[in-house]
Amino acid sequence: MEQNPFANFQLEIPKDWSETIKSFTKIGEDTWEFSPFERQVDFWYFCFCYAVMKNLKPAKEGKMSNITPASILSNDDYRISHIQLAYIGYHGKIDDIADHRKVFTFAIEMANAGMLAVSTILKDPDENPIWNLCEFIEKEIG
Repeated sequence: MEQNPFANFQLEIPKDWSETIKSFTKIGEDTWEFSPFERQVDFWYFCFCYAVMKNLKPAKEGKMSNITPASILSNDDYRISHIQLAYIGYHGKIDDIADHRKVFTFAIEMANAGMLAVSTILKDPDENPIWNLCEFIEKEIG
């Protein structure tokens, strides 16, 4: 397992999104159909990946809420590399990669940028959230 340069930081989400995120994780409903994400960090990471894929502009939000220490990223350490590589790709340079706070702030702002679109996908009234998510992924990689 690689060292987690973000371990001392907090994973944050916009305070206004707290209930929405909980509703799509096991904290909310108990079935996968309605709560397709095991943990809030999984929803957060999916939003980050969505924003990177769509090349969204990082979104700075007002009041933030801590959901978990960023040390949780060590459980799925490939996410650390993804965040670092996305930072380099987005900025087109490697100069700031050693500034872990700057890189992590970028990750938080990218996840913020993806939350509205991901929530919209999940809330589509035609299907359950898990099927909306699967259909979206199938279209994107298909």
